Amino acid sequence: RHGCAWTVLRPTLVYGAGLDKSLTPIARRAMRLRLFPLPSGHGLRQPVHADDIAQAVLAALECPAAAGRILPIGGGERLRSAEMFARVRRSLPRATVPLPLPAWLLRLSQRALPPLRGPLSRLDSDLVADNGELQRVLGVHPRPFRPDPAMWLPPA
Repeated sequence: RHGCAWTVLRPTLVYGAGLDKSLTPIARRAMRLRLFPLPSGHGLRQPVHADDIAQAVLAALECPAAAGRILPIGGGERLRSAEMFARVRRSLPRATVPLPLPAWLLRLSQRALPPLRGPLSRLDSDLVADNGELQRVLGVHPRPFRPDPAMWLPPA
């Protein structure tokens, strides 16, 4: 209506800035309790680093071809959710005990804890993006999922 150019980026699971509402709370709770939950999901994940999203935003601002587009953006690799959680656990600055969560317990938790229904119901779904258009239009190539200990610590 105002004639402004726009681009919408649709990220998969965001990590890396310590502000996300998915992996960071799990990691911080695990460090506090020394137990790391390992849900029994089989879906693929493609976590995208917050810095890669920022790079895509800056590229979109400079790229007229991005105007009027909705671009999915996922991380540089697809992995099973179990591997994603295992990498997060290995990256923690404190040792934790793995706590496997069987499917029956996850189903029970969905019924008993309404705020967890959405996240738990998606454990067996593939949450991935095709980065082809992102790479062609913006020249952005997101990094593979390599969490490091510093990203789970609270901001100073």
